This record gives sequence, structure tokens and C-alpha cells, in this order.
Amino acid sequence: STSIFTHLMSLPQAYFERRSLGDVSSRMGSVNVIQLTLSGRLIEAVLDGIVALLTIGVLLIYSPQLTLITVAVVITYAAIRSAYFQRIREANTKYVAESAKLQTLELESIRASQTIRMYNLLGKQSYRYASKATDAVASSLQVQRLNIIFGSVNFYLFTMHRIAMVAVGAYLTIDAKFSVGMLVAFLAYSEQFTNKCGALVDFIFDLRM
Repeated sequence: STSIFTHLMSLPQAYFERRSLGDVSSRMGSVNVIQLTLSGRLIEAVLDGIVALLTIGVLLIYSPQLTLITVAVVITYAAIRSAYFQRIREANTKYVAESAKLQTLELESIRASQTIRMYNLLGKQSYRYASKATDAVASSLQVQRLNIIFGSVNFYLFTMHRIAMVAVGAYLTIDAKFSVGMLVAFLAYSEQFTNKCGALVDFIFDLRM
């Protein structure tokens, strides 16, 4: 954080003239998020990758056919995540920008509180604040709407995966190629594999965000 602050202070004055106070403050605040991602979630992502590799080895031993279905679902999830990425990124960028504008107005109003009261500008400033707050809330709702849509698609995708696994596994069991115990074990390992791969995919796209 200290090095980021030092770098910020060494930037040319034109950088600060082109950006509002809230925008600069928001950018500084994002440093904590980046540090948390790199220090905490990076370790989790590495562990998820290792567990996923070990798990897929076990799945291949049980049934290459069922493993292929599981891998196909993970690839489909990554493709859907990629398709939604740009829209979610644009929505998040807009939300950050609108929040920065609102924060800028708050800071400017606090610093100019005496002037605002002296010239009876409270009503005008309150209107400006309400407008900025409305824009910030609208952009936040857009982000939430996209997340809900993606979450729903994600839920139905993995639900269909579980149904397909049970159906194919039951067929293999009836065909005497699988026992009930093997099917239960495979379903458990498959669930773990998809969870770990899903978390890894989410981390990669969150890092790009």
C-alpha cells in the first residue's frame, strides 16, 4: 500500500486534473481487494487446481465415459462465464464510476458545507446528491441482475449435470458395469471436481475483472 501511495504521489498533475477526488480514492481503495486476492484466494486457487487434478485421475479410473460428461460440463460453465464476462465487467466498471462520482460529491459538499449554507444552496446540492445516488443504485442493481441471471444459469447447468450423471450411472449399474457403491463414490468425486473447477474458473475471471 505504501508503494502504491508513493507511486500515486509521483504521478503528474495532469492525472489528478483529469480525475475526480472520488475516482482517485476509489482506485486507492481497490488496492486492498487486489492484495486480498493475491494473498488469500491465490493459495485457494492453487489448492483447488491440485485437488481437481487428483480427482479427475480417480474419476478416469472409475469411468472414462462419465468423466467425459463431467469435464464437458466444466468446459460449458467456463464458456458461459466467458460469454457473460464482458457484460459483467462493464456493469461493474459503471458501478465503480458512479460510486466514485457520489463519493466525490459527498467530499466536496463536506468541504464546502459553510459556503452551501451561506448561499442557501442546500436544496440544489441535495438534488444533485439524490441524482448521483440514484445512478449509483441503478448501476448496482444492474450488477446484481446480471449476477442473478448467471447464478440461475449456473444452477440449472449443474443440476442437469447431476441428473445426467445419475441416469447414465443407473444405466451402467443395470448393465452390470457399475455397482451402486461405485456410482455413489463417483458422484461424490464428480461433485468435488466440478466444485473445485468452478471455483478455479471464478478466480481466473475475477482476477481479470
